[in-house]
Amino acid sequence: MVRVLGGLILSAVIVGTASGVIFFEVIGLIITLPLAIAVAVVLGAPTYFLLRKLGWLAWWQVTLSGALLVVPFALYAYPYWNFVAGIIGSGAVAGLLFWFFGIGPNNSFKPTPLRGAA
Repeated sequence: MVRVLGGLILSAVIVGTASGVIFFEVIGLIITLPLAIAVAVVLGAPTYFLLRKLGWLAWWQVTLSGALLVVPFALYAYPYWNFVAGIIGSGAVAGLLFWFFGIGPNNSFKPTPLRGAA
């Protein structure tokens, strides 16, 4: 559990910092870093548990989930397509980083097949 939460927060810190600097220069860190951490903890953790229950912990499924989690935030930047694409891309990168740091290298988090299934 500590590794999963640590992976969520680490990916949020990396992506939140990079997004803030790329899109808004250094002053953007005041907004993007806390927002990225909040989204990771409030939305990312329950999504991880749902994906784990469904057995959807492949790298591409976690990456796609990261992109889908930030779509509501991307809608606020709707007329500016470069920001919309950047926000969704940031979510995808955060999902991929989370998979790498929190799930991928550790086999104990992967679901086991159902017993007795054909």
